[in-house]
Amino acid sequence: MSKPSSKNNKKKKVKASVKETKFMELLNLYDEVISIVTKMLKDYEGMVSGPTVNQKRFECSLLLGYCKYEKLKMLMKRNEQMVHTLRESDREILNTMSGGVGSGSSASPKMEQEDADAKYKRVEEIAHLYDALLQDAKTVAHLPGGGDGVTGIGVDADDGQMEDEFVMEANANVLRIRALRCYYIGRMYAADTVAKYKEALALLEQSAVLASEAAEEIAACQDMEMGDELIESMADLKKEVIAAQCRTRASSYLASRGSGASSATTGLTLLRRLDDFDSGGKTYRIAAVPPNLEPMPCKPAFFDIANSYVNQFPIDELEFYANTLKTTGSRGFMSWIRKS
Repeated sequence: MSKPSSKNNKKKKVKASVKETKFMELLNLYDEVISIVTKMLKDYEGMVSGPTVNQKRFECSLLLGYCKYEKLKMLMKRNEQMVHTLRESDREILNTMSGGVGSGSSASPKMEQEDADAKYKRVEEIAHLYDALLQDAKTVAHLPGGGDGVTGIGVDADDGQMEDEFVMEANANVLRIRALRCYYIGRMYAADTVAKYKEALALLEQSAVLASEAAEEIAACQDMEMGDELIESMADLKKEVIAAQCRTRASSYLASRGSGASSATTGLTLLRRLDDFDSGGKTYRIAAVPPNLEPMPCKPAFFDIANSYVNQFPIDELEFYANTLKTTGSRGFMSWIRKS
C-alpha cells in the first residue's frame, strides 16, 4: 500500500515542478515584452509631437499597461490559489477544534503549545500572502490606461466608460483583499501568543465593514469576472468575522478571569478543573489513569481532619481559656493534658 502512495506523491511533485517551470518561463517572457515596449515608448517620447507620434505613443502606453496587467493578473491568480489552499486547511482545523467532545484523545500541554504556534504561523503566512496581493492590486489600479489621466488621440466615450469600469473593478478588488487581510491580521492579534484582544476586535470590525463595501463595489461592476462568487465570498467572510469575534471575546473574558491561557490549554483533567474557567484544550479526560500522585498533610491529626477549613485561631478566647485553667487548678485525671 505504501508503494502506490509514494509513486503518486512523486508524480504530484513532478507535475508541480513542471508547472512551476512553465510559470517562471511565462513570467520571464512577460518581463522581456515589458522591457521591449518600454524601450519603444521612450523612443516615441523623444520624438517631436505630432498626430502620428502621439497616436503611437498612446498605443505603446496602452500596450505597456496591458502587458503589466497580464503579468500582475497571472501573479495574483497564483497567489490566490496558494492562499485558497491555506484558507481551506485553516477552516478544516478550526472546524476540528470546535467540533465538540472528542473520543477520549489526550494531548500534553507541550503539544497544545505546538498546535497554537503552528496555527499562528499558518495565519501569519496567509496574512503575508494578502500583503503581496494587496500591493499587486494597488499596482493594477494605477496602470497606464487605467483611468489615471492618460489620454491620446482616438479616445472616445466608449473607451472612457471601459476605463471607468476597469478602475471600479480594480478598486473593488483592493477592498476585497483589504477585508481578507484585515481579518487575518485580527486573528493574529487574537492568538494566545499575542493576546491583544481589543486590537483584534477593532480589526475584525473593520474587516466586516470592508467586506460590506467590497460586496457593494463588486455588485456595481457589470462584467466583473467571477463577480457572484466574490460577493458570496464576502458574505462568508462576514460569517467568519462573527465567529472570530465570539472566540476573541471569550478569550478576553477568560484572560480577565485569570485563566492560565486565553483558550485554556492547560491540559488538566475534568476533576482538576471543576471550578476553573478552563476547557482543558483538546484533552477530554475525566480523570487521570492511573491517578497522579498528590501531596497531602500527615501531622498532626487535627489538621488531617480539619484540612483547609481552619483559617485563623481565636487567640483571645484561647488565652482566656488557658488563664481560667491556671486559676482553677483542676486536679483531675486529665489535668496534665490540659496543662500541656
